[in-house]
Amino acid sequence: DQQVKVLLDGQGADETLAGYSKYLPYYWQELWRENRPLYRRERFMAEEAGLQVQWTWKNKLAAQWPVLATSTAEKLRIREQQRMPGLDPDFVRAFGKSYYRLPVTNRLNNILYYNSFVNGLEELLRLADRNAMASGVEVRLPFLSHELVSFVFSLPAQMKIRDAMGKWILRRSMEPLLPATLLWHTNKIGFEPPQQSWMQSDQVGEMIRHSKKVLVSAGILDKTVLQEKIR
Repeated sequence: DQQVKVLLDGQGADETLAGYSKYLPYYWQELWRENRPLYRRERFMAEEAGLQVQWTWKNKLAAQWPVLATSTAEKLRIREQQRMPGLDPDFVRAFGKSYYRLPVTNRLNNILYYNSFVNGLEELLRLADRNAMASGVEVRLPFLSHELVSFVFSLPAQMKIRDAMGKWILRRSMEPLLPATLLWHTNKIGFEPPQQSWMQSDQVGEMIRHSKKVLVSAGILDKTVLQEKIR
């Protein structure tokens, strides 16, 4: 008999509390415009932690003119996605519009909201739900309780990132309960499934080829993908 009926899943914490290092430049842009001393300290702490974060003159321009930067980035995204090989052009024109949208990055919370509600987290939640239902398990998401999410989005950026460390308020709140080596670790990695070995499976290869045919028939993929090798 299946002993486990309900699982707790931590999804949503990284998107609402800035758990990924990719959010650092957005935070720095906010500080560059509004708090230069804190900006310099945060950059220094990131360097001390050995974090490799891309930060160029373009970020400084985006900090000064966030609306213009967003408009420019959206135009670039539209060109890239309309020319994306493998997608049927009619499908892109009909359904690609929502993926062109980008937030005005004058605040860290803007990009977090975008990844939580517009483009990012929703896809992960769909996959998690399908996996759970396929296994007959109920998955609960405590970090996505609407009361908690509302509270988290009311917080300033400094409560989410501090000393180049994301999810800062969550880490501090858990100090009485968890060891410091777990709370303040910096070697975060994503879940890495063995995709390369999966791709070598004849069964998986056949499933992919069948899926391509279905998507071509539906007008989502261009028929040229049927001739491409599985990667």
